[in-house]
Amino acid sequence: QQQQPAGQHTLQGMGSWGGPRREGGIEMLEVSSPTCDGVRTEGSGGGQHWGQRKGLDSASSTDAAAAVAADTDAKEGGSRAESSAAAAAAAAAAVVQGIKQQQGRGADQGFEQVDLEDGRGVTKEGAVPEKAPLAASGAGPGVKAEGVEDMDEEPVVWYKNPQILLTVGAYSMTALLYCAMDELLPIYSSSPVTHGGLDMEEKDLATLLTVYGVMLMAYSAWGYPLLQRALGTLFVARLGLVAAMVTCALLPLAHTALSEGVLLSYVVLYVGMAIKAFAQSSSFTGSIVMVNAAPHASQLGTVNGIGQTMAALVRGLGPALGGIMWAASLSFKHAGQQAFPFTLVALVAIAAHVMYAFVRLPGLK
Repeated sequence: QQQQPAGQHTLQGMGSWGGPRREGGIEMLEVSSPTCDGVRTEGSGGGQHWGQRKGLDSASSTDAAAAVAADTDAKEGGSRAESSAAAAAAAAAAVVQGIKQQQGRGADQGFEQVDLEDGRGVTKEGAVPEKAPLAASGAGPGVKAEGVEDMDEEPVVWYKNPQILLTVGAYSMTALLYCAMDELLPIYSSSPVTHGGLDMEEKDLATLLTVYGVMLMAYSAWGYPLLQRALGTLFVARLGLVAAMVTCALLPLAHTALSEGVLLSYVVLYVGMAIKAFAQSSSFTGSIVMVNAAPHASQLGTVNGIGQTMAALVRGLGPALGGIMWAASLSFKHAGQQAFPFTLVALVAIAAHVMYAFVRLPGLK
């Protein structure tokens, strides 16, 4: 501030006032500008000074003080706004930096690069980039399987898509396999030993089926999810079909083991049923997953309807075929005749296994 002449003091934008005077032991300043009425200042001597214009009432001083307080609040509000804007700008810069780093990692993995300034966004790690081929629910980024269309293209008609035909066909074969096996098991268990059966009573058969049901539920609830995550849906489904072949080979041996004792026969039978529980849950669950993974999203309802129609058809044929095959085995009249119907069922499992060998679905192994 510049030095002012003695006896006169000025405030920038607020006029001037006269020299100090004392009234009743209090040092006062006589103000010559109405804009300074009621403004409190601090003197160099540490005393408190009050500007007061002659002839003005206390209301004018109060208005001036309120105006100055409002101006101070406005300045403080501006400072807070500037601080908030600075904090927001810093946060935005951090977000942009993180996006650039994420984009760099995506480039290392072959993902699509996008411009940050054109507003299109950034492909996240593990996500499918824009316009990337994605044909099924389990598809991975940038992967396209044979016979599967892009999601943004018009899909091929479902009956011209080899992946859909393979998965629906294998699902139907799997349903036929277990329907025929479920029909053969009680016939085989209750048939006389002379006909190649086990001659089991109803209560023994009920116990066998109850234990089998418990094993099936336990594996489906806890065993299959762990195995599927470790090995993959397609692999576990094919493994289940191999286990079904083993079951078809093991169950007829229970009749052969009767010559060594009933206990050994029951051990073979229960082991075979445990393998069947693993086989049925693994292959059936996997086949349903693949039927849903193969089609385009717009074809999902149609393909599921076709799959369930085929499964219903073979579920009607399975029991009839099981009875026919067992009746045919009785005509052989020699040892091992009970293996004939189980051998035919194993051929169905082999056919489904071969069909799955040609399935190529993104995200499924």
